[in-house]
Amino acid sequence: MDAILKFIIDAFPAIMIIAFFFGFTIFTIFWLRCGPTVVGGNNIFFPKKKKVLPTSVPSTSELVCREDYLHVFWLSVTYRLVPDGRGILGVYLLKWLFSGQISVVPNSTDFDFTKLLASENSLENVLYNYFLVTTNDGIVHLEDVKKWVSSNYIIVVKTIDDFLDTETTKLKQEGKVVDKKILSNSFQIVSDDLYREASELRGLRMFFKSAEKTNSQDQFTSGLFRYYIVYGQLLGVEDEVISLLKKFHPEYLDSANYTYDDILNVISLGNCVYEEILSAKRWASNTMND
Repeated sequence: MDAILKFIIDAFPAIMIIAFFFGFTIFTIFWLRCGPTVVGGNNIFFPKKKKVLPTSVPSTSELVCREDYLHVFWLSVTYRLVPDGRGILGVYLLKWLFSGQISVVPNSTDFDFTKLLASENSLENVLYNYFLVTTNDGIVHLEDVKKWVSSNYIIVVKTIDDFLDTETTKLKQEGKVVDKKILSNSFQIVSDDLYREASELRGLRMFFKSAEKTNSQDQFTSGLFRYYIVYGQLLGVEDEVISLLKKFHPEYLDSANYTYDDILNVISLGNCVYEEILSAKRWASNTMND
């Protein structure tokens, strides 16, 4: 008996170490599978192991939540259909281009913002002020925008988070996101409806990526071309969508006051802004580490 007791006492530290690592491993697996995704200022939990979308979903050309771009943005970020939040920048730049409020200065990388009007959407106003603050005459130069963003990236990131938080608040009001609290920890749980919509978005993304190979380009509806481009931007496949429309539906722009190149330049402006944010973040991180 004494020998057994001595063995237990001697082995106790090793047993505790093994138990700790075993418990830590189980917790890590659980957290990765079921833990929260940070969306703006919220910790989003997913019920019934529905954090990860199925890889095999039907390809579809149906537009989910048409015109509700903020909702599509929220879904694409929350369910990791895209790696980051750059899509919302391109959405509003495209909106301003399509409505004639901005244009691309011919033979340059500059943009004419002189016709841009204030919006009823306060966050949209904040976003376009980030561009207007870089110019005195309404002509926005890419390098000036990049320089301003590099010094002010924190407030741009905050605005992107504000877009996400605005949608989260709306979803709470609709009962699709529910607040929960355990002890002092607050978090949110999403409904199955959002999982279904995100799965349909993945199917749309698959359609955009495979339409040319599968000869499915005839499934595009002519009156929805602008939507396709914006959805492509939100789902990270804007190049594929524009290539498809340019190749198979050149008539789309017959009566427009912009070209496919203008669309690509505007999208590139949004992407450059976000790349500058990432670069500034890396620089700040390296500075702190040094």
